Amino acid sequence: MTTEEASVITTGSTEIDRRLGGGIPYNTVMLIEGQDASGKSTFAQQLLWGTLNSGHKAT
Repeated sequence: MTTEEASVITTGSTEIDRRLGGGIPYNTVMLIEGQDASGKSTFAQQLLWGTLNSGHKAT
């Protein structure tokens, strides 16, 4: 496993990162679902921020 494969991207939430074992594994696909106005867009923006802040590209 390369360093890139082992890295994780922060969610922007310490508690969520802890529950996920450190964050979202790099180079994975994730589905975010929930009720209307439950924070899905905010969570997705936090993931994007974590990706860019970690030095990864967002595509």
